[in-house]
Amino acid sequence: MRHRTVVSWPLALTATVAGAFPLLLIDKRGPQLAAPLIASVISWLGTIPIAAASWLLVERPIMPRARLSSTPRPADNLASNRTR
Repeated sequence: MRHRTVVSWPLALTATVAGAFPLLLIDKRGPQLAAPLIASVISWLGTIPIAAASWLLVERPIMPRARLSSTPRPADNLASNRTR
């Protein structure tokens, strides 16, 4: 799977609206037609809590420690090489 389809919020909103029409207007096959659209919205909504937890529990606490590390940043290395 080299190319992935990224679901953004406009696409998720469109899928919600597009999934509501067959679900509400078509009697027998409506839920079957709306299922892929509803699944994409549920999948997209599931990434929001994972991203928030990742930021709050992992990335945010590490940032102050990374700033205090003794390893120079790549930009500092480039600046020191230019002055030589």
